[in-house]
Amino acid sequence: MNPWPPQAPPAPPPGPVGGYGLALPPGVSAESAYQKPGGSGGSEPLGIVGLILGVISLPLYLCCGGLSLVLNLVGLGLGVAGLARSRGGGQGRAVAIAAVVVNGLLLLLNVLAIVFVFGVMGFGLLSSP
Repeated sequence: MNPWPPQAPPAPPPGPVGGYGLALPPGVSAESAYQKPGGSGGSEPLGIVGLILGVISLPLYLCCGGLSLVLNLVGLGLGVAGLARSRGGGQGRAVAIAAVVVNGLLLLLNVLAIVFVFGVMGFGLLSSP
C-alpha cells in the first residue's frame, strides 16, 4: 500500500516543446505573427524608383533636357503604378505620392522649357542678324 495520495502529473511548461519554435496564443497563425501591424504599410519599390528617377532628372535637366524628359516620364509612370499598388496607406503610399509630385513638376518644367525654346526659335529671336 502506498502511503502517499495519488497526484496529477505536472503541467507542461508554457511555450513550445523543447524550447524551440514560436509560442503563439490561440487563434494566431504563424504567418500573421511575422506581419507588421496595420496591414501593408511597407515601402513600395515602384514609388521609390520613381522618386529616385525624379531626383536624378533634376541635375540632368540643366545639361541634357531630352534625357531628363524621358526620366520624368518613366518616373511619373512608376510613381502612378506605385500609388495604385499601395492602397493601404503608410510609407509606401507617401513615397509614391512624392514621386508623382516631383516627376509631375519637373515634367511641367521640361515642357515649358521646350515650348519656350522652340517658341523663341520660331520667332527668330535667337538667330543672328
